[in-house]
Amino acid sequence: MRVGEDVFDLYGFATQEELSTFNMLLGVSKVGAKVAMAILSTVSPSKLALSVVTNDVNAIKQANGVGPKLAQMIILELKDKFKGADLSDIPGEDIVGGVFDSGNEAVSALIVLGYSPHEAKRAVAAVDPTLGLEDVIKEALKRLMR
Repeated sequence: MRVGEDVFDLYGFATQEELSTFNMLLGVSKVGAKVAMAILSTVSPSKLALSVVTNDVNAIKQANGVGPKLAQMIILELKDKFKGADLSDIPGEDIVGGVFDSGNEAVSALIVLGYSPHEAKRAVAAVDPTLGLEDVIKEALKRLMR
């Protein structure tokens, strides 16, 4: 419930995740309740988190009333809040515009850790593919740290 000087609004959410994402969006300057609801009606909370982590402005600006500048501001201000988020349970349909390589979990893991898709693919390609998933990720991380 949001009560203002001349406003009395009631919002409902299907999950606790939607409510917490709504409250995070309200913490962004220039984002009010209407814009936050427009964003949540366009993208799911998990897709929003993925969009913020991967700097996907296009996914956020699809919402009514959100332009490129506001989408960039949302990404900038929420990036730290989603930095350590566990994005491994994101449903396949929420994956933004092919950012994740569905056949390569190691690339996906590196992208979630903050590396660009190009960097992640290049690092994984340089590792022996016969290794297990964890070993591929470890070796790729070693290469990226150099």
